[in-house]
Formats: sequence, structure tokens, C-alpha cells
Amino acid sequence: MARQVDPFVITYWNAAQLFAWVYRGDRHSVLIASDGSHELRTFFERHKFTNGEYTWVERTLGKPGLSRLAVAAALFGASQSFDEAKAAILEALQAGRIRAWGIRDGSDELRLIDPVQWCDLGFYEDRHEAIYAAPQDIERRFSFKWTGLRFLKAEVLAEWPDPLSVLAESDEAPLSIGGKTTIAAENACRKKLATLMRNGPPEKPKADYQKDFGIGKRAFDRAWGNALADVGPELAAPWIKTGPKKKSSE
Repeated sequence: MARQVDPFVITYWNAAQLFAWVYRGDRHSVLIASDGSHELRTFFERHKFTNGEYTWVERTLGKPGLSRLAVAAALFGASQSFDEAKAAILEALQAGRIRAWGIRDGSDELRLIDPVQWCDLGFYEDRHEAIYAAPQDIERRFSFKWTGLRFLKAEVLAEWPDPLSVLAESDEAPLSIGGKTTIAAENACRKKLATLMRNGPPEKPKADYQKDFGIGKRAFDRAWGNALADVGPELAAPWIKTGPKKKSSE
């Protein structure tokens, strides 16, 4: 089997890679969204119960079309909702901060899609889970569509930076800027959590670990979930619960 090209060294990403990055922020999800990829990815997502408690659930992600990602968001939650991720992508396209190329109505060449068109366009998928752009107005939905969408990876990463390239190795990075947890602090937390998980089962509740790291709850939840995926299902299993089991009193 031919080795897949690292998507972080190529120039353009497809729509599935764009959504995988903005929604999940996970490098391997971008890899399996590459054209021709048939690889599966095991990861953990947070499942919240109606009583407010939650646990971590193991899932296998196939090639991440819109429906797969949307279902994952609805069932298991994420650092942001799928609708928020989609809205953020459309806003960046409308503002011209990222650009898209596509093939309109089966023509034989890629064309740059004018930013103003994205005020009218939305993302959809066909029965093969291929993502395309078409008018949001239901009466005009099938009047035309853009397929074969491509996005400049550099523009995507400028809008949604790669945690591994922004002070990622610094253990002395500031915890927050303007009240928001820095990417470097979140990534350092992820690395340290993964080390703890490899060393054995948890010694205290998850909330206590968050206090130790001193970063925001949403950032810590992302770091926790990514660390679970980093160490793999076997080592992650004892950490799926929110903390160690209480000893029964006799």
C-alpha cells in the first residue's frame, strides 16, 4: 500500500479536511479525510447525560463527511458545536480570510469562488458523503453547485492555527492572553496528561487535575480528550471515568 502524503506539507486541502480541522482540531482526522484515504481513527468524545454528569466514549471515525461529524457533535459534544464550526468557516469565506476553489456544474476546471457568493452558499453532501457548496435557499438548492472544493492550507492554518506549531513545546508559555487559554498552554496540558495516563490510572477526580493545570474548562476538556486519543484505548480506559472509584465503606 502506498504511503499517504502528510496533509500538513501539501498546498491544498479538500472540504472534508477543512471541516475535520476546524471541528476537531486533530491532525490525524485531517489525514484520514485526505483524498483516497480509507483509514479509520479511534478517538474519545465526551458524552453528557441529562443530569449534567458525563463520561468519555470511544468512537471510530470513518472518512469524516458532514453527516458523520454532525452526528458526533449531536451525540457526544465537542469543543464547539458542529454548527458553530460550519458558521465559522462560512464567515471566514465571506470575509475572504480563506478562499475556496471549485468546479461549477461539472465544468472541467477549478475556479476561484468569489467571497461574496458565500453569503448565499452553504455546505451539503451527496449520497457518497462528498461535500459540495450550493445555495442555501431551498428553492434554488439544486440550481447549481460547486464540487471538488479546495482550500489553501496556509490560509486555513492562519485562521485556525496548528497547536503543534505555536509555542507547542514550551512549558513556560503563558496560561492565558486576554482571559483566553493559549494554544501553547492547552497543548502542554495535553502532553502532560498523556504522560500521566501512560504512567498509570488516575489518582484523583478529573476536576482536581484541571485545578492543577490552571487552564479554562473548555481548553482542559479538549486537552483531556486529545490525551485519551494520544495514549490509545488500553491506557485510556482507566481515565474514561471522571476520576478514581470511591472505596466502599464497610
